[in-house]
Amino acid sequence: MDHTFDWLYCPAVEWHPDRVSGAWVFRGTRVPVAALFENLEAGASLTDIVEWFPGITLDQLRTVLDHAERNSMAQVVRMPKLEKFVTKDLENLLAFWRTVPEMAAEWPEWDEMSRSDFVIQWPIERAALSRLKKAAKAGMLDERQQRDWQELQQLIETHRATVEQMLEGPI
Repeated sequence: MDHTFDWLYCPAVEWHPDRVSGAWVFRGTRVPVAALFENLEAGASLTDIVEWFPGITLDQLRTVLDHAERNSMAQVVRMPKLEKFVTKDLENLLAFWRTVPEMAAEWPEWDEMSRSDFVIQWPIERAALSRLKKAAKAGMLDERQQRDWQELQQLIETHRATVEQMLEGPI
């Protein structure tokens, strides 16, 4: 969905042509405003977004949403159903968590750029995990997805400390 708004008069965002490919970002960060709408559409809550993107405040998110709502070009942010994401999120997260031992073994040889990519990618994994937790709690998983969800939970429990060490912080 296109989220083209007139951000010029929104105090929570800023723009610079040489930063983040000229995208509008949350003031004082390098986080694109588009990340808010993409994560909301994927089922994230505002609290999730604040947690996943350090430097962004709940007030900034609310200001951006209020601005978008008042803006004459604003479009309604539609919230697709979680079911749309469940199968793909399960596949992606199982693939990730199944390879943690191999990644950890290779971690000492990873260059700084590869390590940074891993850390930068983590909020996307966290968002997928959050969606799955919501879907599981809502009873939206079919029998196969429930088995995959149980396997995923076991993998997370088994490899949590390893990933936290790689991220240098809690997951």
